[in-house]
Amino acid sequence: MNFTSKRPLLAFLLFSIFHVDGFSQTFQKTYGSVGDDQANHVLRASDGGYLIAGSATPAGSQQSDAYLLKIDEAGEMLWQRSYGGTNKDIFMKVIEANGGGYLAIGETWSFGQGQQDLFVLRTDFDGNVMWCKTFGGSVNDYARGLVRLSDGYLLSGPQYSIGQGGLDAYFIRLDNNGNVLYSKTLGTGADEQVQVGYVEGDIMYAGGGAVGSGCYVTLDLQTCQVISSTGYDGSNTEALYNLLPTVDGNFIMADHTWSATGGSEIRQWAMKVKRDGTPIWSKVYGFQGTNFRGPVETTTDGGFLLTAWDFANPSSSDGMLIKINSSGEVQWANRFGGQSSDRLFWTIQTADNGFISVGHTRSFGAGGDDIFVVKTDAAGLITQCCPQPLSVESQDFNLPPGSLSLTLNNFSQPTNWALQVKDIPVFIFDQCATTLPQGIRQIQLCPNKSLEINGTAYFAPAIVWDTISNS
Repeated sequence: MNFTSKRPLLAFLLFSIFHVDGFSQTFQKTYGSVGDDQANHVLRASDGGYLIAGSATPAGSQQSDAYLLKIDEAGEMLWQRSYGGTNKDIFMKVIEANGGGYLAIGETWSFGQGQQDLFVLRTDFDGNVMWCKTFGGSVNDYARGLVRLSDGYLLSGPQYSIGQGGLDAYFIRLDNNGNVLYSKTLGTGADEQVQVGYVEGDIMYAGGGAVGSGCYVTLDLQTCQVISSTGYDGSNTEALYNLLPTVDGNFIMADHTWSATGGSEIRQWAMKVKRDGTPIWSKVYGFQGTNFRGPVETTTDGGFLLTAWDFANPSSSDGMLIKINSSGEVQWANRFGGQSSDRLFWTIQTADNGFISVGHTRSFGAGGDDIFVVKTDAAGLITQCCPQPLSVESQDFNLPPGSLSLTLNNFSQPTNWALQVKDIPVFIFDQCATTLPQGIRQIQLCPNKSLEINGTAYFAPAIVWDTISNS
């Protein structure tokens, strides 16, 4: 090596913790305080950055509040707000509202008609409350589906309070001010959970589960009357709660099935269907010893991303992303997490063709469950971290479509309520990141990788001294 006074000395520190990839803003961070915190949904904000919805626990409290966290493109916190009362409250989904600001839905044990009610919160772009309402009856009602319409919003999900018996689906149409245009339930007398994922013209397209089967349902937006309903019945139980339109005018649906393993384990299920409910392809994903399930996101290349979580191993599970092509074949799969329980619940594609996923972690952070945010490149990789590849088995899983009969009823009316809004001190931790003194460059390598400098290959861990030109 050539050491001269005109060429400053530079130290290269080699660490076997990291891969080198193309340019993309990536990070892996936790956000939380001393209590339990988690994220359920993420939205790309029109003014830049991301809005995360979930729950956070104030210091000195045993009950979580519903929580919104705004971060910038690099994961730095811009603002955060919690909303709730004396009992548990949580956000499940958030969208941008008509006219600006945000509209979030969640579940409250602090207010409402019964044990657990659905609630809807409208804020401005800074998280300040504009209005808030609860919906529900004397038993448990859940927040799941949320779609923005040109003149308001459509809420959907499961509830126990009213209907045919057991768990019935509900559909609530609101105007822009939260006034109810209609409120309906749909059921059979068994358990039904149907969620609207897309609206086009006067037709609502929904996926879910009914009488233990996966189902695809279309409804009239103006009246909520059922237009068509198709069930996909296996030997056990399954559901396809998540539905999105595809680039070719069809639909992708996803969640889980027990039937693919004969009832022994849950598998991630994804199915592409025509608009009449006819399957185009249907596949399951997973491997022995796990119980995969989760939603699907469409990608700009015509494929899909599955965000799977494993509830069979609560002490050691990892968050999982599975990229599949337009035919459902696995392209790549990665795990995210540490030695304890880590889960990712929702993912969206970002402007740089990467992905941002949110969930919770016990492996890292300030204590208990913390909000876990993973921002990857297009290949599901994080610049500061070594890949954790996931070996996923896939197989065809074909269930014949059949008829399904559902009955429509009226649901309960809303109740206005006021809530406390407060800030929660949040600790932010970067994972897999290292800060070095000035003049030292860190070249981070994954296991079994080397770096060649002046014709010599170096393996981590090592410190290599070399010189560079002044320029």
